Amino acid sequence: MATTLHDSTAHSRSEYPQRGVLGSVSSPGCSPHLCSSTNPSRQECGPLTPAIRALLASRVLDVVEIALESHSRTQGATVSLAEGNLAGRKRYAVAIYPQRTIELKNPPTWQQLFVFVIANLDLLSKRGHALGTWFNERKGVHTIDVVVCPSDRDTAIRLALRSQQWAIFDLAAGRDVFVDPSRLNSDREGARV
Repeated sequence: MATTLHDSTAHSRSEYPQRGVLGSVSSPGCSPHLCSSTNPSRQECGPLTPAIRALLASRVLDVVEIALESHSRTQGATVSLAEGNLAGRKRYAVAIYPQRTIELKNPPTWQQLFVFVIANLDLLSKRGHALGTWFNERKGVHTIDVVVCPSDRDTAIRLALRSQQWAIFDLAAGRDVFVDPSRLNSDREGARV
């Protein structure tokens, strides 16, 4: 039996989130005792409105659908909650959150992508962040991670070096750019930096 409000509404990590999970999210710094629909002066502090919850749920579903389709077609995807599919844009995807990375023997399913997005909403809702999927040929695994997508190549390389990544992904060219610290600030473009 639940002993606190948190215990009674918490979902087990082994369970898939069900419809309505997003409905329990409230604004930061607020408590149910301070905010209510009967206190108009505190409306801005209450739970997410139904319209915002519906919009967020719609964006999450869009990200999952786009990532699933793209990964199935090209064995990779980079999809932002705010901007949608980033493929073809002048951006560089860099995985800087190794603790959030998941590796799978088989291509990700809709359910796996959905659970990953919900579990990582704290990062995926930040500016410049996106859901990244790719097939790692060296290891023979499909990877799901949270990536940052700067438009500046040198910034992406610096982030990769700091995160001990061996490559960034050039979304405009659709290819890996292997990180070589000695070539930072090089004007030369190519598969190897």
